[in-house]
This record gives sequence, structure tokens and C-alpha cells, in this order.
Amino acid sequence: MAARKRCAAISGFAIAITPPVPTLCLLHMFRHECRSRSVARTARRAGRAGELGPAGSRTGAYHGLHSPHRTKEAHHVLVTAPEPDCWLHLDVEVRISHIEGRGLFALAPIPAGTPVSRMGGTLATGAQLQAAFDAAALDPAHPYIDTYTVDDDLHLILPPRRPNGYGNHSCDPNLWWIDAYTQAARHDIAPGDELTNDYATSTAIPEFRMACACGSPLCRRTITGNDWQRPDLQRRYADHWTPGLLKRIRGSSTPTAAQP
Repeated sequence: MAARKRCAAISGFAIAITPPVPTLCLLHMFRHECRSRSVARTARRAGRAGELGPAGSRTGAYHGLHSPHRTKEAHHVLVTAPEPDCWLHLDVEVRISHIEGRGLFALAPIPAGTPVSRMGGTLATGAQLQAAFDAAALDPAHPYIDTYTVDDDLHLILPPRRPNGYGNHSCDPNLWWIDAYTQAARHDIAPGDELTNDYATSTAIPEFRMACACGSPLCRRTITGNDWQRPDLQRRYADHWTPGLLKRIRGSSTPTAAQP
């Protein structure tokens, strides 16, 4: 979102070629840290509201964090296979953002709980992700790798150039995770609102630091890879974290109910 160093990528979340840290990371975080050149993207809508696949069905059970297959063991969350491609709500488009660069914006009212963005692609181990970085480093086109980590040594690599990657950070977001791949409306969203998520809910890289100017009264000014350890954020988001981070949180505390 500011000037970035050159990166490899395979979709919307850029990751540096020089050795990535094998831990939890957010697609947007990588875009902040690594991106060196702006990439023209077409705000494609990969589906219609109400036409989600199994991982994003409004009426069916969600896989991942809210799956009926979740075990009784509090520290183990099953991560199911992702859809092959990303999906973005029909009433969302990419526009210039006052937060940073471009962002996602609502075109119509989006009720609380509505799935808005579902990440798709291919799951890869740390070794497989490193192989993708190595291949990108040798490619004269220097493709971007869009990825985030959903669990320990388990990463999602997105298809190329999806608009989902334009979601900006906010310290008081209107989207949050409802499973390993899906972000839904945290509360009712009005037309024209920018759609944001808290990067802390999907990254635990200790070295990560990002200045924040989201404009929220709750703005933390600086976002770090250790923010997931903050009790106030654990209370605010409850179970709405990527699976790997949720396991870490459950291993250290018992968050209270989510705060809308």
C-alpha cells in the first residue's frame, strides 16, 4: 500500500521472494510489505449473492471454524479443501480508498452475517509454497504469489489477480472470518461503506509491523504480528480468526462472546 520491494505472486496477496517466514500471514499484509508495483486489476465478481458454493452457503453449514465436523478437542480445528476459485459478493466493487490505494466497497446494503468474500485456490505446505516462490523468482515476468496461511504449515495460494486481495485493514472492521476461507459482514453494511478486515486475525509473523491510518476511534496506529495476543482483540473477535490463530488463542485463553 506504500512503496514495496519486488515480490513473487500467484494472485492478490503478494509475498516477498526472499525467504518468507513460515507462519500465519494475511494476503493484505503481504501486499503492504512486498508490493513494488501497482497491478491493474479488473473487479470481477465471481458469483452472485445467494449463489455461494458449499464453503460459503447462506443456508448450509460452513466448513472450517463453523463446521459441524469440528472435533470436541478445543485446540483442533479441521480445515477442509477450498473452492478452486475466489468468490466476491455481487454488490462489491473495487474503488480508490481513503485508507490506502484501492479497496472494496459495498454497492448495496449487506446485512450482518452475509458472506462477502470467499478465498479459493490451492492448499500448499510450507515446502510447496517455497517451491512456488523459487519458481516465481526465476520467472522473467515476476508473477505475484497471493497467499495467506490458514493453519500450521498449511497455506492457501489464490488464483491470479482476484479483486478479493484489495480488502484494506481497519482496527474496527466490518468483515471477519467465519471459516478458514470466508469473510462475512460483522454488522450491517451500508451502500458506499468500504469493506475492511483486521489483519491481526490472520497473521502472527512477529516481525510484521504496519502503520495504520484507518481512521477508526479504535485505531492502534501500528499493527504487528503479535496483535493476536491482545486480550481486547480476543474478546472483540471471539472465534472469528483463521484456524491456526484460533488454536493459538484457545491454547492461551478463553475469549468471551464476540463484540459486534
